[in-house]
Amino acid sequence: MKLRKSILMIGLLGVMVLGLTGCNNSQATAIEENSRGVEVMASEISEEAIAKNYIGTVKSKDLIKYSFKTAGKIEAIHVKEGQSISVGDPLASLDQEDLNFKLEGALAQMQGAEKSVQKAKDDLKYKKDLFNKMESLYEEGSISKDQFDQAKLAKDVSESTYNQAISQYNGAKSAYEQVKSLMSDATIYATKKGTVVSTQYEPREMVAAGYPVVVIRSENQVVNVGLVQKDLKDIVVGTKAMVDIDGVKAEGEVLSISETPDPATRTYKAEILVKEKQFRIGSIAKVAIDSGRLEGIWLPINIIMSDGIDYVYVVEEGRSFKKIVSLKELKNDLVRVEGITPGEKIVISGMKNINDGTKVNIVE
Repeated sequence: MKLRKSILMIGLLGVMVLGLTGCNNSQATAIEENSRGVEVMASEISEEAIAKNYIGTVKSKDLIKYSFKTAGKIEAIHVKEGQSISVGDPLASLDQEDLNFKLEGALAQMQGAEKSVQKAKDDLKYKKDLFNKMESLYEEGSISKDQFDQAKLAKDVSESTYNQAISQYNGAKSAYEQVKSLMSDATIYATKKGTVVSTQYEPREMVAAGYPVVVIRSENQVVNVGLVQKDLKDIVVGTKAMVDIDGVKAEGEVLSISETPDPATRTYKAEILVKEKQFRIGSIAKVAIDSGRLEGIWLPINIIMSDGIDYVYVVEEGRSFKKIVSLKELKNDLVRVEGITPGEKIVISGMKNINDGTKVNIVE
């Protein structure tokens, strides 16, 4: 019996030893912790150019309306809508038949006036010579005062007639030159490079003087945006800007800013001159207007995590910890943050595999 009890005791002790050994192995396994590999960057203060972002519409800087100086019938429209034109290209012409009649009439009047001038000039010369002779005879006492006075009156009348003829000739010449000018203006020529926006008349239609016939937009383009009041302190005429239309970018600058706000939107109209590129009129454009440089800690936007509160992971003593940040200005893929001090190790890769307090291994 004693031997049997001894054997049972030894067996129980063995089971207990094995049990304790198993517990120790489980605890050891639980204590072991795998570290997660992450990449980090050291936060530092840097300075970045910042911009005010707006949405605007592309329009032509100059819209030129070409018209005739005289009324008439359209003979031809030499351009069509959407056509690119250069300086000196003909745009439209008037039927010159009526102008030719006017020119012939004005020329005839000028020539007639010229003949009248010559006739009056010859008569004046004759009357002056006669008066000079009569004056000598009167001084010698060979003629009466009445005869002398008649010669003087004839000379004065002839002189007045000559002056009137000169005046009539100058008027006729001016009328002739004016019709000649109208003849040269019977064809409208482009004064700037650009694109035809519209043609207002068809051939054979009558047009009044001064009415637009062809409308051209110049090559210079602007983007209209509405500036909010708080941005006016940072944006002035000449401020640089970047225009982006469907990924196509062009440099620009602020050309003008209105002095008074729009009554409906309470924004101040600004024109951004587009440089180098040409866009379709009416296109919607993103405009980033430079507004100086700002110092701070700038982080890639894609490393900012959020669960209702924005945060990043920092590494301290081999572990990751959440750190709440406040997002400020955004520039492209960078964001200025507050809540981080210079020199902290910010996790930039592997954020999705860690939590607050996770053991981490920094990898290059």
